[in-house]
Amino acid sequence: MVTNHPRVNVTLDDGLHEMLSSLARSGKKSLSVAAKEMIEVGLSLQEDRYFSELSEKRLAKGGKNISHEDAWK
Repeated sequence: MVTNHPRVNVTLDDGLHEMLSSLARSGKKSLSVAAKEMIEVGLSLQEDRYFSELSEKRLAKGGKNISHEDAWK
């Protein structure tokens, strides 16, 4: 099947492959769909960590805090 979507080739150790295969089977998904979903989750967690660290740095500077309600006025 021809597609315009980029492809990634990943080598997994046996244990990781079995866990991913089990996850795919239990969700009735293909191995590639299960892998894509796990990558999306991992990237989302990385993004959350980045913004959490950024907010901690900003709070540590001791600037003026504005309430949520005031911020949207």
